[in-house]
Amino acid sequence: MKNHSLTVKQIRNVVSRSLRNAGIVRGVLVLAAISGGRDSVVLLDVLCALQKKLGFTLYAAHVNHGIRENAARDEAFVKDLCNSYGVVLLCESMNVPKIRELSGESLEEAARRLRYDALKNLAQDCHASCILTAHHASDQTETVLMGLVRGSFGMLHGMAEETCDARGRLLRPMLSVTREDIDRYAQAQNLCWCEDETNADVNFLRNRLRHETLVQLKAMNASLDTGVGQLAHALQRDEDFILSQVKPLLDSYIKRDGEDVLMMLDLAHVHEALRIRVVEHVLQDLGISCSQAARQSVCDLFLMQTGKQIVLSQDDAAIREKSGVRICKKQQACAASFFIQKTGSTVTPWGTFTCTGPTRCIDPYTDPNCQWIGEDLIENLFVCLPTSGMRMQPMGLGAQKLLSDIMCDAGLDTFARSRTPVVCDAAGPLWVVGCRADERLRLKANQKAYLLEFHAILKE
Repeated sequence: MKNHSLTVKQIRNVVSRSLRNAGIVRGVLVLAAISGGRDSVVLLDVLCALQKKLGFTLYAAHVNHGIRENAARDEAFVKDLCNSYGVVLLCESMNVPKIRELSGESLEEAARRLRYDALKNLAQDCHASCILTAHHASDQTETVLMGLVRGSFGMLHGMAEETCDARGRLLRPMLSVTREDIDRYAQAQNLCWCEDETNADVNFLRNRLRHETLVQLKAMNASLDTGVGQLAHALQRDEDFILSQVKPLLDSYIKRDGEDVLMMLDLAHVHEALRIRVVEHVLQDLGISCSQAARQSVCDLFLMQTGKQIVLSQDDAAIREKSGVRICKKQQACAASFFIQKTGSTVTPWGTFTCTGPTRCIDPYTDPNCQWIGEDLIENLFVCLPTSGMRMQPMGLGAQKLLSDIMCDAGLDTFARSRTPVVCDAAGPLWVVGCRADERLRLKANQKAYLLEFHAILKE
């Protein structure tokens, strides 16, 4: 397939149309990100050529990352360049290598995040309507290919021409212009720029794709950038529609439970394309970062049996419960136990136990969070969380039963069972709080006993 190149006039028309569609008209202030490289220099030249016709106000921004030896040279070049065009320049300097040591990010990730943070702050300072970047069609192709290599579904959508997110409002008016078109524009206009020596370093994945993989692919199809751009646009269009269907699901099927989030079981009947996006939204909202495979596993939990769980991160887990899938902090075995005071209150991580008495028990039937304890059993009681294999003989049953089965019969899901306290003595469990009491707690009429009350910690 033959690639059709764009002329200087056509490139300017492409950018002009993008600016008009974004509402960049007379009286609007925009901030162009200018690194000093060829792409951004071409963007600046195009914008200056269109400024009088469209009537917008143009400022430029340069971010010095403090990474390369030539960073100071690039900043000086951009200052001279903007001065020659009569464009106001805003500069921001930072020490990315030092900052990334504290954040644990890769150098590329830290530089990208900090660059957008700086651009957003500069745009706010000068009250710019949006930030313009020099991303082009070849950048789009590289982004999509990186998504394929990394298995990152989100990167397959590529970059949208206009986005508005945590980085601010971004506009990429040259996204349909290829790198070859930009190179021809620069030559036709006799433009000078700074070469970033790191662009030739094939140790970086993007550079390796650019200098090796894409050279071979474009030998097969000279219009590769156009085709990939159309594909990315189609995927982004479809994704936008799917995401528009997600909000009603969040309102209907997502329930906050303290620090946890419960995704209701009815979500299992929703199409998987929507369900996984609900899962991704919930995880992002909770600040949980995990792989695509882990997100898919959460999605699959809806179709598994109660009790199944997966680890999402060092601190977080997803558990399949009766009513749905809960995203919560990982449950760790709690070896701690707390002796219950014979009179007064005992504070535990699960709530407070208050013991009063002794008094004659006229009616042994109480609230589920209260239990009568005979005088012969009140000494040396302690409370803990249930562990695997714990058994007791529920009052009136005539046989022992696993505590997990007792709590399941009471309608408690996996998460609730793991946090239900159990009152024990040396012989074993006596009372599963809120569920059942052991046969040993059966009282005779008017027998003296202590009343043990449990007050759970209320979640905000």
